[in-house]
Amino acid sequence: MAGARGIDPAVRERLLDAVEMSLERYGLSKTTMENVASLAGVSRGFVYKHFKSKDGLILAMLVRRAERFNTRARTFIEAQPDLTESLVQGIELAVRMADRDPYFGLLVGSATTDPVNRIEGAVEEALRLTGELWRPVLLSAQDRGELRANIRLDDLVQWIMYLELILLAGRRLLGVGDADQERQLREFFVPAVLAEGPLIDLVAREAAPRANGGRRARASRGTA
Repeated sequence: MAGARGIDPAVRERLLDAVEMSLERYGLSKTTMENVASLAGVSRGFVYKHFKSKDGLILAMLVRRAERFNTRARTFIEAQPDLTESLVQGIELAVRMADRDPYFGLLVGSATTDPVNRIEGAVEEALRLTGELWRPVLLSAQDRGELRANIRLDDLVQWIMYLELILLAGRRLLGVGDADQERQLREFFVPAVLAEGPLIDLVAREAAPRANGGRRARASRGTA
C-alpha cells in the first residue's frame, strides 16, 4: 500500500490534505514537496523523510481517496439484486468516478488515458485496489456457482481493471455515455463470465453430425 510508515496518523492525514490543497492551488506540475510541507505546517525534511518522492506523496493521497471510494462502492455493489447488476453497476460507478474526479482519474487512468501526468506506482496500486473491491464479491459468486467454472479470479480482477480503462477512454475520447456503456457490458462482458449457459464448442458441434451419420449408416447395414 502506498504511504509512509512510522508516521503519526494525524500528521499523515494533514500531509495528504496538504497534497490535495497544493494540487488545487498549483496543479500537478507545480506541486512540490516544499509547498506541501508549507501547507501542512511541517519541515521539508520531514516530508522527505517519510515520502521519498513527489510521486510517492501524491500516490499516497490518491490511494487514500480510492480506499474511501472502495468503502462506499462495496456497499453499493453488495446491495445490487444479482451478480449481473453488481458487475455492470459497480464497473460503471468506478468509471464515472474516474471521469469526474480528477484525483481518482489520475490513479485509474494515468498509465493509458493520461500518460503525460503518469504517477509512478499508480498502475500497481490501482490493480491492488481493484482486487480489494472485487475479490470478495467474485469469490462469493464463485462459491455460489454463478461464475463460469474455469475462471481464475486474478485474471478476472485484472480484466475488470482493463475494462474500466477502456470505458474511461471511451468516455473521454468518444463521448460514450452511461446507457451505451451499460449495454455493452451486458452484451459483451457479463455473458463471458457468468455460468448461466455453456459456451458453444463449434468443433464438437461440427463433429457430432458426422458421428451420428456414421452410426445411422452402420445401423442400416445391420438391418439389410
